[in-house]
Amino acid sequence: MTWPEVETYLSAHKGVILPTGSIEQHGPMGLIGTDVICAREIACAAAEICGAVVAPALSYAPAPFNMGFPGTVSLSVDLYEELARQVMQGLAHHGVPPNKGT
Repeated sequence: MTWPEVETYLSAHKGVILPTGSIEQHGPMGLIGTDVICAREIACAAAEICGAVVAPALSYAPAPFNMGFPGTVSLSVDLYEELARQVMQGLAHHGVPPNKGT
């Protein structure tokens, strides 16, 4: 979406889905990044049902348990929480209310 499209959307709606996932291994045949790919696809399907939009996914997350596999990228829990907090603050700045259910 362009920023004018986001502005128009937010003038009438407030729902934004923020998918999250990690960049980690999924066995010798599974794609690195499967978690975020699946999260994004599920978010898009849910958005179609409820009329929301999907924000760009947070693709990097804590995955220290998979660092023995090449291609895995792991953030510290503190960094991930701060990143998510700042992304949600950015959305809130533009009128997206925080989810009180989580």
